[in-house]
Amino acid sequence: MELSRVLVPVDFSRHSEGALRYGLVLAERLGGRVHVMHATTAPSHLSSESVTRLVQGSAVVTVEDLAREDAEAQMGPLLARVGPSPVPLSSEVVFDDPLAAVLEREHEADLVVLGTHGRRGFERWVMGSLAEKALRAVTAPLITYRWPPEVAEPRPGVPRRILVPVDFSRCARTALALAGQLAAACGAELDLVHVIRHVSSMDGPRGAPFLAEARRQAEEEIAAFLAEIPEHEHVRVEVGDPGHEVVRAADEGGYDLVVMGTHGRSGVERLVLGSVAERVARHAPCPVLTLRSRIELGEDGWDGSAGPGPKGEGGPP
Repeated sequence: MELSRVLVPVDFSRHSEGALRYGLVLAERLGGRVHVMHATTAPSHLSSESVTRLVQGSAVVTVEDLAREDAEAQMGPLLARVGPSPVPLSSEVVFDDPLAAVLEREHEADLVVLGTHGRRGFERWVMGSLAEKALRAVTAPLITYRWPPEVAEPRPGVPRRILVPVDFSRCARTALALAGQLAAACGAELDLVHVIRHVSSMDGPRGAPFLAEARRQAEEEIAAFLAEIPEHEHVRVEVGDPGHEVVRAADEGGYDLVVMGTHGRSGVERLVLGSVAERVARHAPCPVLTLRSRIELGEDGWDGSAGPGPKGEGGPP
């Protein structure tokens, strides 16, 4: 599958700078190019219909003019800080809602890399944040990148250990294929984890035989699932909450990338509970690459075989 066009939305924070550095590292290994995009809007409470033009001296200046001027003044220093690019690099400033701008451009990209804000856990995912919205809305493969707060200046390297949660679904197979492609490009190890969902009735000595049988059957399913996938190194089977166990496996194993599919519930249930992929992206100690399932996207959605949906005529310059 094509992974040569990398889109990196930035807000000029250190978090998006880290995402840009990471995107450049991946693009170099994948033989790709990077397009940096910043979306800027008018301040809240300033109606574009009622007050869009302000007179400054003899010139008429629009809110969009000021916003673009400020953003373009920050784009140059950002690109300078990341240093000479090892791959073709382009940038643009647009006057639009940040999420809308990402969604408009994602079909011109094979991979989106987005910075998340700082801390692990809920604190870094403020309700309504771009990362949270993008994880639910973006249909292209999406990497959420966290700049570790203890690191003054991140120098992200290529992934060396990749973890792939599997549940035997078509979406998991697609995620595994993509992870295999990344592992080959980066020279990384590729490990898998399957989680047997914990059921309280299986606790205690009476439930132990049933739990052992569930583990045995899971191992058989994994063996069949992986019969045509020789690239993996190790497989671990855990029992518990899937989101928690995947994060724990990533943490304890020292992985530097998690690649997983998301079946993506919709509506109120998804908004309240979130998916396993959302929980992993919130809490994982490393970047997380998520891709949406064909079932969720519909028959015309991205299934990993031909890129993220229909392509535009060009793509990022």
